[in-house]
Formats: sequence, C-alpha cells, structure tokens
Amino acid sequence: MPRNSKPTRKGKMSSGNFSQSTRCGRGYPRQFPNTHNRIIGSPTDSPSTPSANQSRSYTGQYGHQGSPTSPSYASIFRFISMPFPMRNGLFDVNGKVPHTVQEKWELLQSLSNIPKMKLPMTMAMETLIKKHTSGFGANIKFDLLHETVGQLPRGLVQRFDRFFHGMITLAQQLPFVLQKPVMPLAAGQNASIVLTKREIACLLANAFFCTFPFRDFINNPNYPRYPNVNFVSLFRKRDGRADKANAEKLKCLFEYFEKANDFLTSQRGLEEVKFQRVCLDSKAIPKWDSSHTPMEKIYVVDPNEKLEEATGLQVDFANKKIGGGVIGRGCVQEEIRFITCPELIVARLFTEELQENEALIVQGFEQFSSYEGYQETFKHTGPFSDPNYHRRTMIAIDATDYTRAPDKRQKKPFYKSLIPFGSSNDQDNGLYQYEKEAIDRELNKAYAGFKCDSFAPEAHIATGNWGGGCFKGDPVLKAKIQHLAASQAGRNLLYYPFHDNNLKNMVESNVTKQVMVSNAYNELLKWANEKKKHLEENLKRTQKSRF
Repeated sequence: MPRNSKPTRKGKMSSGNFSQSTRCGRGYPRQFPNTHNRIIGSPTDSPSTPSANQSRSYTGQYGHQGSPTSPSYASIFRFISMPFPMRNGLFDVNGKVPHTVQEKWELLQSLSNIPKMKLPMTMAMETLIKKHTSGFGANIKFDLLHETVGQLPRGLVQRFDRFFHGMITLAQQLPFVLQKPVMPLAAGQNASIVLTKREIACLLANAFFCTFPFRDFINNPNYPRYPNVNFVSLFRKRDGRADKANAEKLKCLFEYFEKANDFLTSQRGLEEVKFQRVCLDSKAIPKWDSSHTPMEKIYVVDPNEKLEEATGLQVDFANKKIGGGVIGRGCVQEEIRFITCPELIVARLFTEELQENEALIVQGFEQFSSYEGYQETFKHTGPFSDPNYHRRTMIAIDATDYTRAPDKRQKKPFYKSLIPFGSSNDQDNGLYQYEKEAIDRELNKAYAGFKCDSFAPEAHIATGNWGGGCFKGDPVLKAKIQHLAASQAGRNLLYYPFHDNNLKNMVESNVTKQVMVSNAYNELLKWANEKKKHLEENLKRTQKSRF
C-alpha cells in the first residue's frame, strides 16, 4: 500500500488496497454493524470522560504524554494505544499521533506489500516491521518464525499462503471493526470488557504483525505494569529447549488464524468473550477464623484427565502479568492454556498486572489446538475437536512465587527448605508459605476468583497444583487453601493432580473432616505450623551434615 494513502473518516482509503471491497477473493463491508466492545462497569457512558481513577494527572490518549515515573501511571490511561490515529479512543484519520504510533500506523498500511509466496512472506514481514519500529536492531531476529514456516508439511504450504494474507486483512480491518474504544482493566477497579471474536481476531493479527505502539517488550516505561503484546519475542531463537516449544506455539497460532479468517464474515465472529477484572474490597474479605459457612466437597479426579477438558470454572495458574511467558519462553500451565486458546492472549493488551486482592475472569473463549507434553516437550498435535462446541470460563489467580525473595510488604525473611514434600515435582520450597500471613494472602486471592456473582450457583471449581510447580509452593497446602476458598464461595472443588499419583494420594489423605470453614481454617493453621517446624528441623540437620 502506498505510504501516502490516507483513510477517510468513513473508513475508506483515498488510494491503495484499503479502498477495495474484496480481500482474498471474498467480499465484505469495510465496517460491520453491531460489532463493538462494551465497557461494563465503567463510571461513565462517555468515552471522552475518564473515571476518577483514570483522570488524576493525565489528559492525553497516548502513553508518551504522561509521566512514566508516576506510581499510578499504568492505571490512568484513558484508552489503550492502537496502531492508528485516534480521537477519544477511536480511529480518526485527522487525529494527532506521536512518532511511535505513526511508525506503527505506517507498518499497518504497508502490510499489503508482502508478497504471496511462502518463505519470502515472513522475510518481507520482518523487513517491514524493522523498518517501521525504532529500536529494532540487528539483535532482533525472526529466525525461529522463518524456520517454523519453512518446515511446515507440504500439504500445509498452500493453506499457510491463504491464511497468512487473511491475517493481513484482519490486521488492516481493525480501525473499522472497533466501534468503541478499548479501555484498560486497571488495578483497583471492578470492570469488564466484552469483545466479539471478530474484534479479538483483528487485535491478535495486529499483535502478530507487531503493530501495537509501546508494546514490543516487557517493562516499557509507557506500560510498566502491563505485559508485552506484540509477538516479536516469539519469533527469535534463544536456546534449544525453549525454541522447540516456541515453534509449537507458532503452530498453535497458525491453527487459530486459519479459523479466525472466517470471523470477518461469519455470524460466529459476532459471538462475544467477556473479560472481567474482580477486585475484592476489604469489607468483602471473609473472617476466616469465625466463618460459619459449611465446607463443600472436594473430588480428586483421575491423574490422566486434563484440567482444560473439565466442565465448570477452570482455574488458570496465572502470573500477575496475565499470560506469563506465553509469547516468550514460558510453557507451563498458563502459557499452554493461552496458546491453545489464543483469544485469551488479547487480555494482555488491556489488563494491568493483578494486585493481591484481584482476579481476572474470562467467559466464552474457545480452544483451537490440541497438544501433548509440558515445557520443552510441549507439542501441537492438530486442531481441537469439540463436537459440543463448549465455550469455556477461566479464573486467573496468581499464587505467590516462592522462588523469589519477598517484596517489602511481606516483612518476613525468606527461607528455603532442602526437604522434599514427597511429590514428583518437589523442589526447594519457601518456609514463609506456612505462616498465617502467607496463607491468608492465598486464601483471599483464590476467594476473589471463586466468589464471582456472575457464575451459576451450582458451578464448581476445576483446579490443580496451583502455585506448586515453578512457583515452588507446597501442593498439599495449596489444595487445602483452594478447598477452603471454594467452600467459602459455596462451590465444590474438582482437583486435577496432572499425571501425579503421589500427589493424588497426598491430597486425598489430607482432606479436612471439619464441617465449617472456621474450623477447617484453624486446623489448617495448626497443620501448617507443625509442617514448618518439621521442615526447619530437617533443614538444620541437613546443614549440620554439610560441615
């Protein structure tokens, strides 16, 4: 597309391919009626009027106009920055844009110049992205993307040619598909965003082509408490184990985009996905030691069953920056869930990192890829087959990471135990997790996600070894905590031990026989205190034996 092509306010280009009504042999309107994202729980119906929390010192639309050093900077955006000129959060060809946004806008328009051949397409894509992104030097490579595409089976080559250019169409239609601004789900707010599958596909296509301003890498000063969004970190080689898993992640994305191409014209593209940030008010935090709520049941399922195939409310073992390393080197429970259900990835665009009393709930998303393996053995095995077409609900809650020193708010020393807990995932574990303060934190975090009023009363919680894998939490302790939180929310708990028979037996043998939450809570504190003392004694003996 010529760089000097400009769209009119009605969504047409004065020259270039945007003015065409046909893409990839299909005709569709440049703008779609009734495609919008509804902001639920926002303090005003007017997109030009920020909420009280969003207006403290910020009046612009783009990140560079605020003060990156402000502690609340990430929470006071009026709108999420898009790769096109905006006014009040919507596309406006006459809108003034900073240099970074102008670069991405030019990149978005130039995608039409990518040739319709297999390997040169991704090479041309790399050239365009680097041309229109300041700061992308020689160390930014797309070698893993080129290699993955080059190794696609012969039968997939023609399919790739078709859906790759469909992805370009999706990306370029974003200014015309979004009919309401995308506002941040900022910390400390109970709010939600509803997006259609069509809008999500257009947003994710832009993430693939790295067009979102300020969102190429983590810790961008304009979005310091938000995850990165653009997929550039997924395109380059780093080390053998992570590269193998990331190549499989790319195949999952290809699986998604091949189907998402149809969302521009199909009724299925109008189906909605809801992203809800839940903030547990201090008055809503249960008094665990005096709660008369009855304990609900816990069921430990067969270790060979997968959590993502469960009915009910599925727990995401989240990172506080939602999605964790899904477009980076991570490939554990959360990352696998997000890459096989890519509609979840769009939450990274507008969800600020979760606070101690917060959860993210996503309703109506779909799984697109099947897989096997975990971490470096992860492998895409083909399209996901769901004859009943289940649209799922996920509760994202971030457990405490005991591999890192505690932050200043914990005010506790950080210990590590060399004593195994008995499960196949045993590693060093923090003794701090057995203290009341740490237990209460996890209880309140789980309860924030489990109690949501929008769930059906009979809906159960499907979970597993939350915080017990790479975060080094005690899996039995975490199972007890989740059982308590689910009971306080009035829900049964299904526990998935993930191929670990030892863990299944440990959880089953430690199920409380108490009938009230307060009694089970006090029993848990006593159990945790005894466990901590036992581990400390073993640690001292181990240390003495070394000298």
